[in-house]
Amino acid sequence: MTHQATRHALVIAVFLGSSGMAVAEEKAAPAEAAMNDAEEQMIALDALNRMGSYLRSLESFKVQAVTSTDEVLSNGQKIQFDKSVEIQAKKPAGLRADVTSPYGERSFYYDGKAFTLHTPANKFYATIPVSGTNGELIEAVQSKTGANLPLADLFYWGADEGAGDDIESAIVVGYGSVNGVKCEHYAFRQKEVDWQICIQQGETPLPLKLVITSKLEEEQPQFVSVMKWDTAASPDPKAFTFTPGEGDTKIAFNPVGEKSAAAPKGDEK
Repeated sequence: MTHQATRHALVIAVFLGSSGMAVAEEKAAPAEAAMNDAEEQMIALDALNRMGSYLRSLESFKVQAVTSTDEVLSNGQKIQFDKSVEIQAKKPAGLRADVTSPYGERSFYYDGKAFTLHTPANKFYATIPVSGTNGELIEAVQSKTGANLPLADLFYWGADEGAGDDIESAIVVGYGSVNGVKCEHYAFRQKEVDWQICIQQGETPLPLKLVITSKLEEEQPQFVSVMKWDTAASPDPKAFTFTPGEGDTKIAFNPVGEKSAAAPKGDEK
């Protein structure tokens, strides 16, 4: 996982939701494939880099995710919150994300000129001028508004060649199937998180399932995301530009560090 991806990994949980998609039981790698720790780590890191390279090669895509996120209460009890997200993206600068949860909906728009966050239920939207690639957008929006885009890792994986230095260990878990798609299962350890990823087998090494376990809290809350891809999708450029509807009210993003008025209480779980 890249340095950027590591920073964003737990942030993703704020936006995503219920892991309701079917995930088949996995099996361990065959005994004849046994290898020493160094070889196993190299294989796992190579698989991660190959996945990152493939993601960066995509000119456009659509991905749907269902996720679950643990939140630890003050008494130590873990509560699980569910969300779903759909992302449409096109190089170099076109991004649309629609997030749905029982607490509300949010839509994010980027057309290479402006970034807009819209909350349909209360008809608020906030816009700032932004330029650059989709990857540059994520950093710019976070620094200017404090907002974090869903599935930010997809635009960072593999971008930093030195990111492997953050990984303390990596293992090959085995083989599995996510939504009927065969995958390879890997697990990684870093200082603050343990995480697992299932990568599609073959010539399209897409991330199909991501599990992140925080080690910063005794209860070790988890974030789980299960993804379904359409790499043949070619989104209409109009999908990336926000057009206010009847009754929509424009507001301003609050200064970084304050809760945005475009983020009603309860919509952040």
